[in-house]
Amino acid sequence: MFIKSHFPLSFLIKSSKHDSIISKSDCIHTYIYIWSLKLAPKVKIFLWRACRNCLSTRIRLQAKGIQCTDRCAVCDEFGEDSTHMFFMCSKSMLCWQRIGLWSPLMGAFDTNANFPTNVFAILQHLDQQQKQVFGVTLWSIWKHRNNKVWNNVTETTQANL
Repeated sequence: MFIKSHFPLSFLIKSSKHDSIISKSDCIHTYIYIWSLKLAPKVKIFLWRACRNCLSTRIRLQAKGIQCTDRCAVCDEFGEDSTHMFFMCSKSMLCWQRIGLWSPLMGAFDTNANFPTNVFAILQHLDQQQKQVFGVTLWSIWKHRNNKVWNNVTETTQANL
């Protein structure tokens, strides 16, 4: 069965751990959750784009045929995908540690899951204030990463906070 936009009613979301079928209604409820967060609209839009894999990370750019390095713009150590940039990059880890969210994040983080799965799992484990800090910190990491890419400005972890 197809809906108006020609997308199947159920679709496959792949994670590196396993494949799972998620109904369209489950997916809608998951993304509605983003819109229900008490965050600035620009942060909600950013979270929605990040969880829809719409951020122009270097690995994603390469997959689209754009010739660029895949190295992280911030640490220059590993391939830059959303999981690395927001959770595994040494600079990001330092940010999470300094704001006191590293332990709650890693308590919900699954190294075998994809980025959106981890984001939603983390959000389920945080209280309201922590959810707000989490969303704004993700947005800030992306903003500072782009400042490095486009303006060659390297900021300290303290500036991210």
